[in-house]
Amino acid sequence: YRMEKESVTIVAPAYNEEENIGLFIDHCLAYIQHDPTITLLIVNDGSTDATLSNIQKYADTIQIVTYEKNKGYKEALTEGVRQANSHWIITIDSDLQYKLTELSDFLSFFYCYYFFYHYFCLAYLRLYFLNRLF
Repeated sequence: YRMEKESVTIVAPAYNEEENIGLFIDHCLAYIQHDPTITLLIVNDGSTDATLSNIQKYADTIQIVTYEKNKGYKEALTEGVRQANSHWIITIDSDLQYKLTELSDFLSFFYCYYFFYHYFCLAYLRLYFLNRLF
C-alpha cells in the first residue's frame, strides 16, 4: 500500500507586518521548499505600511490574497481558508509570535498520525472483508 501525502495550505493573515513578513515567509519557505504538497498563503489585511510590497516579492512562490482596507483578523483568516485549495489547512500568525519549529513538529506529528490512522483503517477493512468472505 502506497499512501500519497495530501496537500496542506498554511494560511497566515498579515496586518502592518513590514518588519516581520519577509523573515516569516523566508522561514516558511525554507521549511516547505522540499515538500511540494505544502503551500503558503498570506492574506494582507489592508496593511498601511510596506507589508504588501514585501509580500509581493514572493509572488512566484506563495499565494497572496489582499484587501484594500483592513477587515480584521477573523475576516482575513476566513478568506484565507476560503482561498486555500488543499486537503488540510493550518493557520499561523505572521508576526513571528510562534516559532516555526513548532509548525515543523506539528506537521511531523500530523503526517505520522495520518499515516497510522489510514494504515490501521485499511488493515481493519481488510480483516472485516476477509472475515465476511469466509
